Amino acid sequence: MTDIDEKYRERWKDKRKKTYDWKRLVIMILALIAILYALNRLNKVGKTQESGVEFVDPESSPSQEGQQ
Repeated sequence: MTDIDEKYRERWKDKRKKTYDWKRLVIMILALIAILYALNRLNKVGKTQESGVEFVDPESSPSQEGQQ
């Protein structure tokens, strides 16, 4: 009986050690913040460059507009 109890206690201690891995938690939180920051920056760039594309009608040229 004591062998089984010792095995359970060892497993419990191992699981507790894995859950309290602060270094891994900090790295994951920093990675999440970096991803959210990158998404925010990309969203801002998408909004500002939206009007940067201009369509020019091929039938109208600048020289024809001056003549009319």
